[in-house]
Amino acid sequence: PGWSLVYFDYNSVVFVPADRYPNVRRLAVIGPFGHRVDGAAAVAIDELRYLLTENPLFFGGHKVLAFSLYRSGELEGAARSLRRYLELHPAGGSLTATRELVAALERRGAWPLE
Repeated sequence: PGWSLVYFDYNSVVFVPADRYPNVRRLAVIGPFGHRVDGAAAVAIDELRYLLTENPLFFGGHKVLAFSLYRSGELEGAARSLRRYLELHPAGGSLTATRELVAALERRGAWPLE
């Protein structure tokens, strides 16, 4: 209580006092310990895109964005985000969740991404 999350990646988490720095963007939906908030998919996607603007090499952000976009029906965006995730973290291709997303995108004609 009293602190607001403003940034995270695999190496850091940044909080600011909730009543200070009003011009610093806060993360309201996503966080380092869980990324799913029912009914707030658009906000989650916006926050993920913000994080990836701040740190384009945050490969986990690309993966979470890919899943979020897929659940929202944005197949091309999901495929692009998943491709970027795999470029940054090739070992992630062996993870079950990644393989399942690839298979789901293939079934819907959105993979492989050219």
